[in-house]
Amino acid sequence: MTGVVLRVEKIKIQWIKVWRSLIAVAFFFLLAVIAVNLITNTKQQPKIGHDPENAEQEILEQKEQIEFFEARGQKGNLQIRADKHYMGEDDQYHLEGNVEIVFFEKSEGEDIFLFGNEVVYDKEGTRFQFTNRSKVQFKDLNLDVSFLKYDAEQQIFKSDYPVNFTSEKLSGSGKAIAYSLKDRTLELKEAIHLELLSELSPSIPIVLEGDKFSFMKRAKKGKLEGNVRITHGNNWITSDLVDFKLTANSENIRTMLFTGNVRASLEGNEESSSSEPEDVALPLYSDKREIQAEEVLVQAFLDLRKIQQVSANDDCVFKFMAASGKLTQVKGKSIEFRLNREGELVRFFANKDAEIAERDESGEIQRSIHGDTIALEDDKNSLVARGKDAIRASLSTGDSDIKAEMIIISHKNNNMDASGNVQVIFSAQEEGKRAIGFFSENKPVFITAQEMRYFASQERFNFSGGNKVWQDKDILFADVLNIHKDTGKVTAEGNISSTFPYIPKDKEGEKRVTISAEAMSYDPDRDIVHYQGKNTLKVENVLLKAQSVFIHLEKGDGEIKRITATDDVVITQEQYQGRGQRAVFDMRKETIVLTGNPVLIAEDQGRTAGTKLTFFIADGKIVVENRGRERSVTVIKS
Repeated sequence: MTGVVLRVEKIKIQWIKVWRSLIAVAFFFLLAVIAVNLITNTKQQPKIGHDPENAEQEILEQKEQIEFFEARGQKGNLQIRADKHYMGEDDQYHLEGNVEIVFFEKSEGEDIFLFGNEVVYDKEGTRFQFTNRSKVQFKDLNLDVSFLKYDAEQQIFKSDYPVNFTSEKLSGSGKAIAYSLKDRTLELKEAIHLELLSELSPSIPIVLEGDKFSFMKRAKKGKLEGNVRITHGNNWITSDLVDFKLTANSENIRTMLFTGNVRASLEGNEESSSSEPEDVALPLYSDKREIQAEEVLVQAFLDLRKIQQVSANDDCVFKFMAASGKLTQVKGKSIEFRLNREGELVRFFANKDAEIAERDESGEIQRSIHGDTIALEDDKNSLVARGKDAIRASLSTGDSDIKAEMIIISHKNNNMDASGNVQVIFSAQEEGKRAIGFFSENKPVFITAQEMRYFASQERFNFSGGNKVWQDKDILFADVLNIHKDTGKVTAEGNISSTFPYIPKDKEGEKRVTISAEAMSYDPDRDIVHYQGKNTLKVENVLLKAQSVFIHLEKGDGEIKRITATDDVVITQEQYQGRGQRAVFDMRKETIVLTGNPVLIAEDQGRTAGTKLTFFIADGKIVVENRGRERSVTVIKS
């Protein structure tokens, strides 16, 4: 029964270590997401001086080395430089050679610089088209694109051609881009590839890939969709879509919602992999974590760059693996982990056919907990599995299975409680392991009760409420039952009733003996079961009563060698009653031998004394023996 020892002494896990990779990937993604440094970086480019209030509309045209400045009310200012400027046959202005265009914005540091070799724009100066390879510079971000359009009225940059961009910590590419200065929205399309370096990851880039990326600064939200893949070294997350929202100050991510075929593999580092959680109710190893779900929500604290909650929906699987090969797998229709500001687990909840399975280094399941729900409750002190409808709460180990309406595992004292139609199966024991009580070690033992408790300090199981214990046809009923796992001792109280089958020698038919008492105990060292208080033993038409009844067992297999009764023994067989101080029931011979000044009392026939009375159960014969000077044997046929 070693597998039944519940490893529940600690719940607190080093969650900062456990989720380190997920935090890194999530927040690196945030850094890339915040307009890929288009919007939040405050680094400024040199600004060309201008005075929009005093400037009038002015155009200075030169055929060679032209430069002019244009101001249009309060909408903004424009400055253009080029080697050549002319009106083309298409009735459009053409700029060629070292073209530089600056769009001055009202906000400090928001100016946009465009560089190229050929630009075409309309007479109104509202639509610009870069027809050859061009560069866009915004803050510290540089975009390289072969074809670019700018609508000055709508303040939208757009290109349906491949675009590459770089900054101090960011680089990437896509096949189409659209950016609105007015709405502060960014959209990238097709074959998106972003690489980001951060203080949290100065040497290994975070790589984001997908089919479409969009971000809305004012709404502080965005999404990456279509074949989404985020990688950081050996860590990766994939999904069909990821939506994100920023905090009010846009400095941190608030939520990230991954949806559609979400898969993740996150590896720990030396710090997070230095130890394995032992003797805990929920051992979440940190060397490697794998996640599988249709939806995963990551939520951060409003004022702290740490994860507050991770929740998943639809056929969720979380795997926590140790370098040694140990693994904890958590499954459920939905799963939620909630952490405090120190990174400690404060809430765990798995819903709808939930399961926690623990495997050893060889992959064998050591323990599994199952229920309609599994939750961390009682101020983090208890792991609770609840059943509902056809799904029952259950706990399985290598040598036992427990089912109930509710199972509670406590980390304070390493105890367990099960309630509501409790069913327990103790598996057949391996050679060398202690058997369950007085039952055979070669077969499983079954127990039903209303409640069950496990006391870790005593290694004791306590069953109460209509207890029934059986192995094959050996059956025990009791109001209260205690099984001591370490010693094998068994005690029972209240309405004891035991039934054992036996086969007499040279006979084929099976018979039964039933023993009732007020209390019962099993001494594993002597292999004796002791019944006390109002004891009765019934076999066929013979009823025996005594102060104590003892069952002597064969070592290991639980087979009965003999049954003895002592103190005020009374045996009744039809109209005869024998009284004495000791009786021995030989089940093979089907005889009960009564000694200790035995007396046989027959109805209306008086008393017969002897040194030994033998009751033959098969044929009802009674033999009275005297071994004094006048030895005699009297045979009475009942």
